[in-house]
Amino acid sequence: MSTRSRTPLIAIVVLFSLLSTLLLSNTSFFLGLQRPGPRSPKEQDELETLRRQLHGRVERHLVNGRIKVNMSGPHWRLWRTDVPGSLCVNYETRCGVEVPRVWLVSFPGSGNTWTRYLLEAASGVFTGSVYQDATLVRGGYLGDLEAPDSGTTLVQKTHGAALYHHPNYDMMTRNHLVDPSFPAVLLLRHPAKALISYWKLLRTRNKTTLHVSQVSKEMFKSRNFHRYVEAMITRWEKLAVDRLLWSSGPLHVLHYELLLNNTQLHLRRLLHFLGVPLDERRLACVSSHLEGSFKRKNNLDFDPFTKGEKEKMSLAMGRVHRLLLLAGYQGLPNYPQLFQLTKGKSLGAYE
Repeated sequence: MSTRSRTPLIAIVVLFSLLSTLLLSNTSFFLGLQRPGPRSPKEQDELETLRRQLHGRVERHLVNGRIKVNMSGPHWRLWRTDVPGSLCVNYETRCGVEVPRVWLVSFPGSGNTWTRYLLEAASGVFTGSVYQDATLVRGGYLGDLEAPDSGTTLVQKTHGAALYHHPNYDMMTRNHLVDPSFPAVLLLRHPAKALISYWKLLRTRNKTTLHVSQVSKEMFKSRNFHRYVEAMITRWEKLAVDRLLWSSGPLHVLHYELLLNNTQLHLRRLLHFLGVPLDERRLACVSSHLEGSFKRKNNLDFDPFTKGEKEKMSLAMGRVHRLLLLAGYQGLPNYPQLFQLTKGKSLGAYE
């Protein structure tokens, strides 16, 4: 090829290279957009307001430094079977009076009932629920008999639209079921563990042992189980994402695994968020009665998930972890290795 014929080709290559460099370094030039500059004062104020709202605390009216309770209403003695005359035997839980509304939001199987036990034991005030569970009522969760908006319970349990048989799962339904204007506690557990725990509850036939029974491993090998997993991984993720993006009131993120490993520390942080005064004697009783009444015995570790299910779970965990960090919260805990996803990578990894 002659020098003259190569010149146009070289010019075209050089021009294409320059245009490519400009496109990569300043795409907005070609789109007719300006580069984003510093936030305006209005945008900065809005951002700071959102952060203050999320990372605030529950405003609570105390009487003589305590939450006012109804001394003539129903009550329950959590540790009534202790030795008579012992430190904890006479402590009671009662309904509160004019208690502010606070959601306790969790995916089913995430330790909601145990968290409620800890709160009732430490505060002396019943917790409530948007559901009325006869099994829990018989076990002393008398707050389930109170209306969620009655102002008598410390927090109100809800799973939002994350229940497996919930008929609607569209955005409007999810927003309506958990009013984002109320303060909330978001309780998170590793989805693999939560999915297994919830499946046990769904497959338990004996309603009197609904919250504590085990089921056969054979029940995790059915097509129904894998259809359930496919649907519920998404619901685990959306429950967390909805709260982080929609909450306009104070939001406390509580990780079940951290609460389990250091109950006193994370219970105290939760009580601080809720504006509940610390009662050191009650907290000492909590430390000596950690289990509560509704804990499944002899949980066995096994892996019922397919590789595809684990990969989807890992992606969901990564999205929630990243959003937690962006919202100014601690990310998902460094979970111990649960199940092997691929060679050298466990389901506990979420990066």
